[in-house]
Amino acid sequence: MKRNSPKFRHILEVLIAIALIIVINIIGNVKFARLDLTEDKLHTLSPKTIDFLENEIDQVINIEIYLDGEFPAFIQKLKNTIKEKIEEFQAYAGKKVKFRFINPNEDKELANELKQQLAELGLYPSFILSKEEGSEEFTEIWAGAKILYGEKQQAIQFLPGGNFLVSPAHVNECN
Repeated sequence: MKRNSPKFRHILEVLIAIALIIVINIIGNVKFARLDLTEDKLHTLSPKTIDFLENEIDQVINIEIYLDGEFPAFIQKLKNTIKEKIEEFQAYAGKKVKFRFINPNEDKELANELKQQLAELGLYPSFILSKEEGSEEFTEIWAGAKILYGEKQQAIQFLPGGNFLVSPAHVNECN
């Protein structure tokens, strides 16, 4: 094959394109980047947070999020937002941040004991009123998390707890 032939040039272009894709993938796997186009940089971690995640964590941080199950779309959006933020923490901290979503109502035998433990930590349920086809249904959710770091633990309530209704507006305030 001659160097000036169109076939040689086409093969060379394909090989260069493949090499570029491989290099971009390698760089993408090594360096994390996220583009935040919001005006108030809502999805951007502060430099202090990034420094903490990269350099100051000396033990594994385990996060148990009590927001798993079948929920209306606006609660599912909250769950996805929390998951994305923790995954961003993992991008900087690596294997030092672990998380899992838990449905407190999944195991009927242990549900009351778990809920009592959550209440002792300061996590309380919220109740969602769903209206579909003329019927109303209340759903109990435990929108909170327990963070374990060494011997320390901290509870975080994502939505107000108590015996009142949570609406999509409440969730939007928390995002």
